[in-house]
Order: sequence, then structure tokens, then C-alpha cells
Amino acid sequence: MGFAQSVAICFRKFFTFSGRATRSEFWQFYLFYLVLSFLIGFIEVTNLMILILAIPLCAVASRRLHDTGKSGWWSLLALTGIGILPLLVWCATDTKQKDNKYGPLEQS
Repeated sequence: MGFAQSVAICFRKFFTFSGRATRSEFWQFYLFYLVLSFLIGFIEVTNLMILILAIPLCAVASRRLHDTGKSGWWSLLALTGIGILPLLVWCATDTKQKDNKYGPLEQS
């Protein structure tokens, strides 16, 4: 999956917290989010764009956790600060190569 395709999928699934997201979809959108956050901060534009992009970032993180067989609710660990570490590990974990309760395996 290409960078532009990953970003397009995340915007198409803006409020979709169900289903699954591949590793590449998650990490490429996360890179897009970080670069855009840096650029917006660098040119001192309002942070409204960052807040808007937080919704699809949370959605793709939830779908990524589903892809590894975990509930999207685990993403709330990020609120604890230290919970970011297991989330990073889980998001870097390879896709479970079978259908699970969150949906069928999507081939990209």
C-alpha cells in the first residue's frame, strides 16, 4: 500500500473505528500526521488542523489494534503516558494472518 493510498483510506474511514488496518496503513498515516503537525507548528498556524486529524488518527489506531486481535479500547492507554510503549509495540506487531472477531483479513 502506498503513502497516498494509506492517507486516502484514513480520510475515507474518518469516523470508522470498526474493522482492521494494516501496519503500513497505520504507520504511513501516522507519518503524515507527524509531518503535518510539524509543518503547522513551524509556520505557526492554528492547531485546529491537528485536532481535526486526531479523529482519523484515533480511528486508524483502533483499526490497527483490531488487526492485531486487540480491542480498540486499549488505545486509551495513551492517556497514561507510560501506556504509549505497549501501544507502539502492538501497532508495530505484524498482522494476524486470519480473520478475527473484528473482521476478515484485508489483503492490500
